[in-house]
Amino acid sequence: MKKIYIQGIVYLLLLASVLFLPHKPAYIQDITKNIPSTDFTITTEWYQFLIEPFTGIPDYFLSFRQAQKQALSWLFWLFIFSIFFSIILKKERNIVKILSQYYSFLIWFFITITFVLFFPLPKYYISQNNQNFILVDFHSHTFFSHDGIVTPEESQKWHRIHKFDAFYITDHDRNFYRRIQKKLANHLIRPIMLPGEELSDTTGSHYLALGLERSIFDQKNRNITFFSSKIHKKNGVILAAHWWQEKAIPLASLLKSSIDGFEIFGHEKKYIDNETLSILMSFCRDNKLAAIAGTNWHGWGTRNDLWTYIAVDKNIKKTKSKYLNKFIVETLSSPDSSKISGVLTITNNQTYSHSRIFFEPFYGLYYYITGQTTLQRIFFVFWVILLTLLVSIFLKNKELKRHTYIIFAILFFTLFLSFFFKWLHVSSLNKTLLALSGFYLLLSAMLVGKSYFLSLRKSPKSTSSQ
Repeated sequence: MKKIYIQGIVYLLLLASVLFLPHKPAYIQDITKNIPSTDFTITTEWYQFLIEPFTGIPDYFLSFRQAQKQALSWLFWLFIFSIFFSIILKKERNIVKILSQYYSFLIWFFITITFVLFFPLPKYYISQNNQNFILVDFHSHTFFSHDGIVTPEESQKWHRIHKFDAFYITDHDRNFYRRIQKKLANHLIRPIMLPGEELSDTTGSHYLALGLERSIFDQKNRNITFFSSKIHKKNGVILAAHWWQEKAIPLASLLKSSIDGFEIFGHEKKYIDNETLSILMSFCRDNKLAAIAGTNWHGWGTRNDLWTYIAVDKNIKKTKSKYLNKFIVETLSSPDSSKISGVLTITNNQTYSHSRIFFEPFYGLYYYITGQTTLQRIFFVFWVILLTLLVSIFLKNKELKRHTYIIFAILFFTLFLSFFFKWLHVSSLNKTLLALSGFYLLLSAMLVGKSYFLSLRKSPKSTSSQ
């Protein structure tokens, strides 16, 4: 009893210590000017303080710059923790039971990831201090892309949450804008959905074709020269998308092809480093090219930390999609694209290094806590204590475990049905939805299996009575 009492005191002291860590608040950075923005600020709704971990934890995971490496770091440390929990704390020596423990950790890891990807509330919102701007997303996808998972309506809702005034649908090598608009009908619904397409060439490079209501993709002519000529003839604009990832075509060659600008910041497998960002911005500035950002949102997660803002008069904000598209295209293609006022991102000056990647859970916890206000930390501690009590009850109650796994199995089966029926609408175009529905069907079966094997396991009391 004394040992448990001491452990409880140490645990509470560790939790209390988070209140005394330094505060490093997130803020809006104007990338193009390399200064904190004075025209835009971060806001947080009052209720988000009450549910801090449930908005903060998804925000942390979705902010990964090197998602694969950081996720692998988490899996590695979960394995270490499960070994520690089984061998050190529970004195377990049976390898099968140790692996079973890790299996349980993995299940809860996937439950957490599902929560992260599909929890509907973001942690931050952007607020305009100056109403003479519009916020635009130049790069987003729907389930008409082979790797998108959201409908156009869901994309519009996501962009509305993040205060965009307009966004371009840029599905891979296809353009269903007219089909989408017929379904949505109302061209004044905010944010306004605008026509675009993400084109791929034979070098693996990608381009954003903006302003055109029909696809110009031609399997026989997959090159920047053809794309640029065709798009300009139809009064559209072409921008190089995430050039820093492929770098297949030199900047000078792209300039000769009459490209209108570059996506200088966005979410990709390879995060843009400061040196490449500086090179791109200088190149755009020196050659009077448009410099924009794109969320590249495919439907994963509620978080957003990228906006491009453009100076406008108040009448433009109220215009229909056709005229707003014309205004933006003319702004992008003008000889001096300085009318595109800048690119915004949320930052809190985190450091990224090899040690950060390896010890990601520990670095991540530190940055997560230091990004919170005192009130957020108080509610964080409250929820950690409450969840600790609930977990202790969960671990001791076999029937509660079984029922919990069944509830999550039903939830995942619902996700399977949702993604599967979405896939039926775009089965000839989309591969990801089918794979995702299969994954959640498998995860649902795993949880049912876990619940079933728990029902077969005899409790200590029943064993001793025999």
